[in-house]
Parts: sequence; structure tokens; C-alpha cells
Amino acid sequence: MKLKNFEKKQGILWLVFFTSIGNIFLFFVTNFIKINQYYITSAIIRNDNLLEVMINEKELPIVYKNSFFYIDQKKVHFQIYEVISDVYTQDNISYYTILLQCNISSKKLKDKDIVSLVLLDKRKKLYKIFETIWKGD
Repeated sequence: MKLKNFEKKQGILWLVFFTSIGNIFLFFVTNFIKINQYYITSAIIRNDNLLEVMINEKELPIVYKNSFFYIDQKKVHFQIYEVISDVYTQDNISYYTILLQCNISSKKLKDKDIVSLVLLDKRKKLYKIFETIWKGD
């Protein structure tokens, strides 16, 4: 009877062990890391201290919960100056005009220019992003 050499299987056991440790590490990383999700909209500059944004009613809470936005990678603090409701309605969705008071003194930006505003929307867990990609939504 021949004796089998079990020392060759020790490498497989180490591989299974390190793979399991790696999977546990990836689980913790994807479960506890959150990534910011941003909402981008366009606005019209009315003067040095006023921006006009047209936004629908579903995205209105995004503006209310933020106190700053980004223009050209610069953080700008703002206050809501005025909200004009039901300016435009399309497919049973109401749009609002919001006037934002802020300080955007720049030589590049002039009155009636259109700029992109980037607002922080929410934080999303990394595994939710992978789940969305996997489902294809």
C-alpha cells in the first residue's frame, strides 16, 4: 500500500485561508465606506450675489438641506433668498424657481451666465453601488 503525501495540500489550505480573510476584509470595506452622491443642476447668474435655479419638486429637498454648493471646484456658501412655486408644470411635475443669495465674485462669471451647480445629495454605502451595478438599474 502506498502512503499519500498530504504536504502538497498544505498550499491549498493556505490559499483557502487567505481567500477567506480577503473576503471578510472586502465585506467590511464595502459595508462601512460611504461615498458622496452629488446632484448637478444649472443656474443663471442674476448679479454678484444672486443665482436663479429652476428645480422640480422632487429635488427641492436637496437645496433645502445644503448650505453650500460647488462652482468650478470652489465651495460657495449660500442662503435661500426666495422660492417661487409652480413656475412650470410638465407631466404632473411642478417646477420651482429658487433665488440663492451667495458671494460669487469672479472675473470670469458675469450677469446672465449659465453655470453648473453641484450640490451634495446623499451618502451611499459602497456595497449599494455594487448592488446597483449588478442589477443593472
